[in-house]
Amino acid sequence: MASPDYPVRKFFVNYDVEDVRERYSRLYAALVSDVLETLGYHHQCMASGIYPLLHTMKVAGPAFTAHGIATPSRDEKVHDIRLGMFGSMTDGCVQIRDTQGDTTCGHFGEISATAAAAHGCVGAVI
Repeated sequence: MASPDYPVRKFFVNYDVEDVRERYSRLYAALVSDVLETLGYHHQCMASGIYPLLHTMKVAGPAFTAHGIATPSRDEKVHDIRLGMFGSMTDGCVQIRDTQGDTTCGHFGEISATAAAAHGCVGAVI
């Protein structure tokens, strides 16, 4: 892959990601919501349509945010942007992908999950 001419930002954190992940994974959603509400951050819960594959599943880590849009493009630059996205992930991150409710394509499937995991991603909220 050639050097991209599009912005790829990689932020490095200055805390122990594994320690934070372990501590946050012990929290439950209602507690987080209540604390955010107390701090003045209202309406911070995820929509009820977003839920884990199994009720016992939890994920915690720094958010890796992305905006997914459906495109029929076969342009190599679009493909390189997708690959660059995975290369920008940091160990222990959780991909948060905003699809704007689009259901015309698969925004995150087996190939995306495998690529994300290979680049340190530990979970995804799509």
